[in-house]
Amino acid sequence: MLIEDIKDLKKLLASPQTLKIDAKARNAYMTYITEEYYPQSKDLVAGKLNIKELLKRDEMHVSENL
Repeated sequence: MLIEDIKDLKKLLASPQTLKIDAKARNAYMTYITEEYYPQSKDLVAGKLNIKELLKRDEMHVSENL
């Protein structure tokens, strides 16, 4: 469903059960989030990442997706 105005949004929110999830897209997103976006605790403990690198990575990601 394409949401073009507040009326469409209200209709959608009134019946969320009608939404369908693209499982392939969801799985790809979740894989990215868990494996790429959030740093692994073992990498942080090992000193493989620091805050400057994480901020630079996030800035690059944002600028690429604007």
